[in-house]
Amino acid sequence: MFRTVNTLTKTAIAAELSHSLSLNETAFAIGTQHGPDSLTLIKARVNTYARQVLSFSISCGKSSIYDLRGGGRQG
Repeated sequence: MFRTVNTLTKTAIAAELSHSLSLNETAFAIGTQHGPDSLTLIKARVNTYARQVLSFSISCGKSSIYDLRGGGRQG
């Protein structure tokens, strides 16, 4: 499920429920994104296994995107 909160700043929230048949595990994830300006997009996400992901993207022109991602697990 994806819901846009503010189209001007590209602010949105999302939720996902997934199930792995091979592992017999169900996971829930929630995330958000925000664009502080027209070239930058910041995303964050966390799931039920305490795995967090942060993505920071900068667009430079029509064909160049610089993307920095980091993630980790708590505990």
